Amino acid sequence: MEEEFYGSIKLISGEEIFAEILPVEENGRTVLVLSDPVEIETVTLGSVEGLRMIPWIRCLSKEGIVIVPMDKVITVVEATEESEVVDSYMKFVRQKNNTSSENGKVSERMGYKTSVKEARDYLGKIYRSKAKE
Repeated sequence: MEEEFYGSIKLISGEEIFAEILPVEENGRTVLVLSDPVEIETVTLGSVEGLRMIPWIRCLSKEGIVIVPMDKVITVVEATEESEVVDSYMKFVRQKNNTSSENGKVSERMGYKTSVKEARDYLGKIYRSKAKE
């Protein structure tokens, strides 16, 4: 089986999609399994240029998986892991996946909240009580 990689896909429809791509052989034909596919726009604000990620399919399931048959693909280009596009894409995916946890903020539903000092004191008591046994 092939390994996953980040890359752009040009479809016969003219669309260009960026995603984490996994080529898979299925019933004697190759399909591309795309994780969280996006369209990328270049945005310019004054003299600063950046990238804007737009979900390719707006009502994509929570898993974010799309399967594209190779007969719908013109070309596939692998992106280097250190590129600005991959960094922006990974940030987009992290933000998308953190929406259920209030954008990464700690909440009571996630577990106990405490200060470092309180946690250190509590763990110290546990350690000392175990050492006495």
